[in-house]
Order: sequence, then C-alpha cells, then structure tokens
Amino acid sequence: MENFLSHFEIEKQDLKLIQEHLQIINIEKDFKVNDKCLGFIKILKGELRAFILTPNAKEITLFHLKENDECVICSECNMDGISYDVFIQSTQNTSITIIPSSIFQILKEKYPKINDYVLSLITKRFNTLIKVLEQALFMPLSSRICDFLKENTSNNTLKITHEALANHLGSAREAVSRILKELEKEGKIKLERSKIILISL
Repeated sequence: MENFLSHFEIEKQDLKLIQEHLQIINIEKDFKVNDKCLGFIKILKGELRAFILTPNAKEITLFHLKENDECVICSECNMDGISYDVFIQSTQNTSITIIPSSIFQILKEKYPKINDYVLSLITKRFNTLIKVLEQALFMPLSSRICDFLKENTSNNTLKITHEALANHLGSAREAVSRILKELEKEGKIKLERSKIILISL
C-alpha cells in the first residue's frame, strides 16, 4: 500500500490517519464479502472474483483481482443510471489490505489525483461489465468458453469443474459439458477430473 500512496504526495497527517485505520484481513476460500462498501483494497495474496447474478440466478463473472491488484470494492455498480449489484467471493485463501471507505472518501475529496485514479479504476471495471454483458447476450456459448479457457489457463492447463465454468459464464452446466465434450472430440482440449488441458484451441 505504501507504493500506491507514494504516487499522490499525501501530507504527513493524512498518512498517519491512513496508518491508524489501515486493515489487513485474511479471507478463507469461497467466502462471500457481504459488506456494502469496503473501501479501497489491495490484494496481498490470493484472488477475489467479482460477479453478478442474472434474473434466473445464474452467476456471470466480471473480473478477478489477483496479487497486487487494486480496486474500490462496493457492492453496487451505479453509473449513468445503470445499476447492478456486484458480489465478491474469494476463490482461494486470500489476504487483503483495506483503506476503509470513510477514510478513503476523505482522501478522494482532498487529493484530486486520487479521485482521478479511482475514476479510472471504476471506468475500467464498468467497461468490463459492459463487455461481459454484451458477450452473454450476443456471443455463442462455444466462443465464450473458448475465450475463457485461453484467458485463464496456465501452462495450457486450467483446474476447474464444469459447474464452476458454467457459473463463470452464467450458463447451465449441461450446456457447458456438452460443448466441452465436442471440443474434446475435435481434439482441441482434453478433459480430466476437475481439469481442462488445451491442445490446439
């Protein structure tokens, strides 16, 4: 967090205020963050997943926050009259450091550079939201699955269940499993228990 704060020429008394209220929280895997607005966070280790729920209660992943990522965490995304409830869940044991929202609000009002930085973060996340919704509405599920696999594999391997993949994409497990089996028949992937291996995707 010190590296982040060094970019904004914050006065000593405000640095002291931050240090007095700075929190480090350890979150167990699959824990859902229920706070309405945490404030400004930085991931020390682990990963958080942000997602929305469709009207039929399907989850659609918006983005992941990984080590050293920064974000303003609020459960409501509201811009230009468009409102979505955003849910946060840890995908593994995670540690985060937080500047509480009440303190961070003071900093935003006092330091224009911080406010500008936050606006850039919010714009980035909102653009991601629009992109995800457009894909969910207009892109074939097979293409969305292929894109997800290519973006999230490490060494051509992704440890994930069909159910979890369906949750990420806001689809039914049966539909996802069917497409994965088709991709396997085409020689593009190999399916193992809770694992997908990319061959020629």
